[in-house]
Amino acid sequence: MLAGMKDGSHPVCPTTDMYCYMLNTTNCAANPNKLDGLKGEFMTGARYGEDPVRLKWLVEYMTRIQSWLRREVYEYSSFRIQVRTPCSLFHVRRSDIKGHGKCKYHKIEDYIRGLETKQSLHKNILLLTDDQNAIKEAETNFPGYNWTYFNRTRSRGNEGGWENHMPSKDPKLEVITILATFRTVRMCDSFAFTKGSFASFLLKQMHDEHGEGKVVLADLGY
Repeated sequence: MLAGMKDGSHPVCPTTDMYCYMLNTTNCAANPNKLDGLKGEFMTGARYGEDPVRLKWLVEYMTRIQSWLRREVYEYSSFRIQVRTPCSLFHVRRSDIKGHGKCKYHKIEDYIRGLETKQSLHKNILLLTDDQNAIKEAETNFPGYNWTYFNRTRSRGNEGGWENHMPSKDPKLEVITILATFRTVRMCDSFAFTKGSFASFLLKQMHDEHGEGKVVLADLGY
């Protein structure tokens, strides 16, 4: 998890690693060289992939969030954003697809039409996006919907790109926002999105809340 900027500035804690946020899994000091050696085995799940129960337990153990972070995420998702239900979720990905040849920008209208065709578009829409322009587009062109979004610093268009995906320059706030997002999306029961690993994880949160097959999807592709 992000615990500092690439240049070493804005450290969340002195170690600038995942243990700024998570409970430590060992009494041993971090060893970057040893971590590199384990990437192929651990990150691919080769060691635990044949035992999904053991893998699930391992992931839960390694991602035990520190109490201060739990509190901040709870307060952020409970008091800094008010989502009315029932709601639809839009994940409008733009800034970080810069340079991805197969990806394209989709208009807000595409997300609306995607769920309209499924007869599953709610008036209350939770808008997740990395593009400030998308918020203006939504509120200006579709004022009849109740748009809700996290109040955070965003890039405009593709000015950020993947290499500069932290426009706030505040790693701790970015992590709190992401974790608060995972809590908040569970409130919605329909989802319009473009393909990506983050969208897949959002869908998992919604499935955990509503059940497999209970969330209506509008997959816009890339």
